[in-house]
Amino acid sequence: MDKEQSATKISGPKPQDFLRARRPEQFSDSVKLQESTIDRSMLEYHFETLNNRSQELEFEIFARKLCEREICPNLVAQTGPTAGGDGKTDTETYPVSSQIAFFWGLNETPESERWAFGVSIQKDWRAKCRKDVESVMSTGRGYVQIFCVTSRFIKNSSRAELQDELSKKYDVKVTILDRTWLLDKTLQPKNQHLAIDYLGLTGNIESKIQIGPFDADKQIQLTAIERQIEQIEDPGHLTLSQVDLYTKRAIIYKELERDAVAVEHQFNIAVRAARKFGTQRQHFDALYQLTWAAYWWLENAELFEETFEKALGVAQETENVEVWEKVVTLFNLMVTSHRDGKCTLDVDSLETIIRERLNSIAANADMVSGALQAKTSLALLDLLVAENEEQANNTFRSLSEITDSAHKLIGYPMARLVNLLEALDVAFGDLKAYEDLMDKLIDDAGARENSRIKADKYLRRGALSSDKKDYYRAIKCFGLSLYGLYSSESKAEVFAALYMLSHAYDKQGLLWAARGAALMAAYVVTTDALKEQRSSAKQAAIYQRLMWIEGQLGRVGQSLTWYHLAQLISQALDESPWTENQKMNYEVLIGKLFLNANFSDVERISWLPDKLNQLDLGLSADALLVCLGHEDKAGPEDEPIDLNFMNMWRSIDMGAPVAPLDLYLDRWTTISSYILGCKVSVSFPVKSPCVELAQQLLAVLESFCAPMMADHAAATVPAVNIDVLLEDEDDFILRHSFDTAAQVTSAEILCSPFSIANLTDEQRGTIRQFYSEFCLHFVSTICPQIGWSKFEEMLRDDKALERAVVFNCNIGLDSYFMGRDAVPGIGSHQEATLELHKPTRRVTWFEHHNIEPMDWRPKSDVPEERPKHPFQFSTMKHRELKVVSLIQESLWNQAGWKGLGFQTCEGEIPVLMFGFENAAVGHKIFENIAKTIGDKDPNNALRIALIRGISRQNPAHYRVAVTSNLDRSDDGSSRIQTALSRLHTMTPNSSENIERFLKDYEVHKKCHIATVNTKGKLVSHLITSGVIVIHAWEIDENDQEISAIQPEDDIFVPVGVENPPISRALAKIRSFEAR
Repeated sequence: MDKEQSATKISGPKPQDFLRARRPEQFSDSVKLQESTIDRSMLEYHFETLNNRSQELEFEIFARKLCEREICPNLVAQTGPTAGGDGKTDTETYPVSSQIAFFWGLNETPESERWAFGVSIQKDWRAKCRKDVESVMSTGRGYVQIFCVTSRFIKNSSRAELQDELSKKYDVKVTILDRTWLLDKTLQPKNQHLAIDYLGLTGNIESKIQIGPFDADKQIQLTAIERQIEQIEDPGHLTLSQVDLYTKRAIIYKELERDAVAVEHQFNIAVRAARKFGTQRQHFDALYQLTWAAYWWLENAELFEETFEKALGVAQETENVEVWEKVVTLFNLMVTSHRDGKCTLDVDSLETIIRERLNSIAANADMVSGALQAKTSLALLDLLVAENEEQANNTFRSLSEITDSAHKLIGYPMARLVNLLEALDVAFGDLKAYEDLMDKLIDDAGARENSRIKADKYLRRGALSSDKKDYYRAIKCFGLSLYGLYSSESKAEVFAALYMLSHAYDKQGLLWAARGAALMAAYVVTTDALKEQRSSAKQAAIYQRLMWIEGQLGRVGQSLTWYHLAQLISQALDESPWTENQKMNYEVLIGKLFLNANFSDVERISWLPDKLNQLDLGLSADALLVCLGHEDKAGPEDEPIDLNFMNMWRSIDMGAPVAPLDLYLDRWTTISSYILGCKVSVSFPVKSPCVELAQQLLAVLESFCAPMMADHAAATVPAVNIDVLLEDEDDFILRHSFDTAAQVTSAEILCSPFSIANLTDEQRGTIRQFYSEFCLHFVSTICPQIGWSKFEEMLRDDKALERAVVFNCNIGLDSYFMGRDAVPGIGSHQEATLELHKPTRRVTWFEHHNIEPMDWRPKSDVPEERPKHPFQFSTMKHRELKVVSLIQESLWNQAGWKGLGFQTCEGEIPVLMFGFENAAVGHKIFENIAKTIGDKDPNNALRIALIRGISRQNPAHYRVAVTSNLDRSDDGSSRIQTALSRLHTMTPNSSENIERFLKDYEVHKKCHIATVNTKGKLVSHLITSGVIVIHAWEIDENDQEISAIQPEDDIFVPVGVENPPISRALAKIRSFEAR
């Protein structure tokens, strides 16, 4: 409906001129070379002389077309005699659907209202209006509004008097529009052509315009947007991305500087669309843009205040810090208007409302970045009301402290703050605190820009390396990329780097590191989604990655949670990111976990099949029903379960070993990983913060050690057991210790029951320091052969600790997604209403049916070619290397192995005696070995090689190699096994003692392994049959004893032996040395 009073313009210096000078790209850059030739006096004369030219019909058509543009678009043309004919109206509205009315800006129920229009050029306008209204109401059609359009001038008082009289008499709203209204509307640029087309005016109304480059680009954008709007199939149910189109269209209208009525109309449509179909954030953003346009473009004070109040009302329904940042921006304009005496709102009350909400957000410890943003907005409010230099200086010092805390926080908009502060130079440039802050921020900005350039290059190199399946190089590159991107607030690139880093970890079997990177990526994209209050395809993609990783880890409960979140997000997207293949593969994974699970685990989730069906995971539910002995309930009705198919499913190769189910239903649980061939197990109570510390610990260790495999590093320790223990202390405690003398290398972590949600910045720093120190201690323990220079290279050049710790030690992310008090594991999905499918038997399904797993490994008659370099690990997964060593290197180093002795006695088992400088530690070495393999060594795990003929000059000299026999019972998951050896060269003058020992050993086929304790007493630790005797010349390049041969050995080769195996072994050893 037309506004009867024109909007109040913002007087004084025009805001538009100020903003145009600073942001010219946001305004029209087209130039009018020639204005239209139609002026008001010419058009006024034309209206006055309509009767003289008998243009009553032409005027009716013109008036209808003008009303369609200015009042409502759904007017129907009347046929028949002039002046309304039999229809009693010159034109009237026709019913349209609610959704069309919605976008036209009509009333909400246009189909239930009828408006009538009478058009006249008669001099006696009063009589004509009375007659038209009487005729319209006599029809009984239920008109609720009547418009009388006349070409005559009418005084405002006379018009208002007759409107009130007729409205009261006929109980209908009557509006009279006279020549003044006609002139005002027709002379608007968008309507001028109506006068030419329908009134026959002559003259050139086309202005000659030189289109500017900005406008040309915006016009292209506008055309594309309007085409997208036209192609919307269901305007009654807009998607979120379609809602955005209306706001984008309004913004372009504004920046093209279309007439004010058209711009406001487009924004009103955008606001209505966002309110009805969009999110709360979209509704606020549309109001924000309209408020911004009202001040800077439309210069309409009434509209500015009206929409500000509406925007504030919407903002009060959320704690979104970015929404409140925009409220502060608008409030800044409100204060400026108030100081100029042009504001009618209570500014003090508004400021109180804004400060209360910002203080609430600033106190939220869970959202560190958001809290700092709120503190920044509060500081800017302080700056806005500062009354003297001291207050302003204090505010800038506060901002300096905030930026220090926000350093390298990915969610904090540092660049936006720098731009805002730069604009304040005119007002505060002379203040020292302002100058100091800007100097610091500009220096940081330069460093961030340099980091960003390098980071982009590393990101591209990482992607290329990943494409070439060089995942260890990719991991290095992505880590270096993140180091730069994180400090430059490049959220899209940070997400991409984390996503691809997670993929690279996954490809190398480092699932905890993959989970850590994916969790961080999920956090980055989810915080943005929450700020924007809309889902994104990136969310769905990273949630799917997490559900898959958790499934591979055997953590069904956590995996199903991510699956459910991914499903919810997908439903809110325009296009589903799910494919049938993805869903099928996920069901295969979950079902495979059930089909391979222990019965003791399966019986604890007898309630789960119904939950799986609720989640549309029917195949997985069928697999679990089979495991529970309910084959009759699984699969299609009346069709028996194909057990052969189930066995194929159970045995299918999915690229990784089947993880045991980890249900998190016990008080304690253990998670594990293979790192550089060492099995690392972490046991912890299933309660916070132990769960989070343990999960992130494995992620940190995997991430740090990941690329070391490509550098031919391998662990010397077969296993490390880590226990996380709660220390019942009020003070914050987090410390660790290693025990390398234990039977199995172990570590203990003591932590107090601290609240993750209430961690201080100092405590978060302590946690990061803890992970860094533990990581370095761990690597030096399992890889003592790595020197400090290599560590320095990893820390300096690869930023290994940053890659491992900064992007993996945010232990609050689990509670961020799952809830602070969420039940961990499968228990979070249990509901009282779910049916229990109690097991019908007490063994696994495959034991019950006596089914052996199928072997899916490819079979070939062609023997596999041995690698040219057996230690080429660049493409090997960490789990494919297995350390089976019995040697505890740290103990052997402490003990100081002196030599070997023999004790024989006719008829008795001979004794092999080990002599050590430190008898107690030497005793501990073999005590631990006996505990590990048993005092009878039933599996022949210990291997003691007596290598003879190592010196042509000294035939009696021999070398002793103590090592482990390789694990012949390995399940095939490892490609290479490695066993550490300890060597000692014996230099006797004769072979008498060793010959005597070997003679008795040949008889008994076994011997005692003994040491001398601190009291000088001989102690036998175990009996073994693992002693072998081999001549050095017989050792080939692939024999285990090759490790005992040294490049300078002068090996004795019997006369007549050509091309002895040792020549190949020495060639390989010397080639290694050359590397």
